[in-house]
Amino acid sequence: MLLYIGKTGGQTFGKRILQEKWDNTNNYGDIKIHVGRLAGSVTPSNDIWLQEIDLAERLLIYAHKPAFNSMSLQTVPHHDLCNVHILNWGLFNQLMPEVSGLRWTNILDSMPNYEVYGEH
Repeated sequence: MLLYIGKTGGQTFGKRILQEKWDNTNNYGDIKIHVGRLAGSVTPSNDIWLQEIDLAERLLIYAHKPAFNSMSLQTVPHHDLCNVHILNWGLFNQLMPEVSGLRWTNILDSMPNYEVYGEH
């Protein structure tokens, strides 16, 4: 079961994980942690990287609705997520292999109604 999606926020993974206090749970030995990375042809500036990781986290939380991210599920994704496109390669476990802001935001709701093919 996917329980949590989060970012480190400028600290080490070890420090961030300890903040969650998962060592106080009955299933502590069964917890598996998977680390994701951003990839691209050019390494962006630190400010751009922080913005991109924030957008990716928000879209992944909204699309997957993990149990321990309930606070983040109460808000509808903002307009800035419509152009985010996440591809999960390799061992992405319970994450969807592809998550698109076009699919999970309401940006397409305002499009005009088009006729379905074959119905004239």
